[in-house]
Amino acid sequence: MAMGSDCLTSLGLLKLLPSASASAFSAYWLKHYLYGPVEWLWRSAMYGRRQPFLRT
Repeated sequence: MAMGSDCLTSLGLLKLLPSASASAFSAYWLKHYLYGPVEWLWRSAMYGRRQPFLRT
């Protein structure tokens, strides 16, 4: 039983790690930039001019 429990724990950590790292990266990114890169490209194309990218 302990072996199965360890397997589930390690699988849970493998599932949690990508979400946690994506959340940490997202928080860092949005602290420094107004938009994500694709959203910035989309807004710049829609408005016909470069939109501000960095937070001031």
